[in-house]
Amino acid sequence: MSSKCNLVKLSLINVQLTEPQFDKLLDFFGNSKIIRQIDLAWCDVRPQLFTKLFDRLAPSKSLTHLCLQWNTLTDVTYLCKLIKHGRALQLLDLQNTQLKAHQVTQLVTACKKAISLKSLLLSGNQLGNNLDNYR
Repeated sequence: MSSKCNLVKLSLINVQLTEPQFDKLLDFFGNSKIIRQIDLAWCDVRPQLFTKLFDRLAPSKSLTHLCLQWNTLTDVTYLCKLIKHGRALQLLDLQNTQLKAHQVTQLVTACKKAISLKSLLLSGNQLGNNLDNYR
């Protein structure tokens, strides 16, 4: 994909990305100034690679929607950075990503400092009965 691409929405649902393919995708995201929507649902990417993705997308001024449904997220540190510093991010879909209650607490804390985030979708995660901790 060229850095001069006019692509504003990229959907790669259920595409089994290898690490080299994912790295090429990261290069594209790093060069794109206009991509607004990214859907990587069901991509079966190793959880450690998402750290690279969040770090790459954090400075984006155009990304408004990011969908990571049905992937496994194990570390939300860089995702929290994306939430706090994403200048245009409005919707973050983390449904069925195997998040734990303590990770959701981190995400909600980051949302309090979010610049633009309006929707955080967390359905399907095993959060237990710890909802009182999110206030």
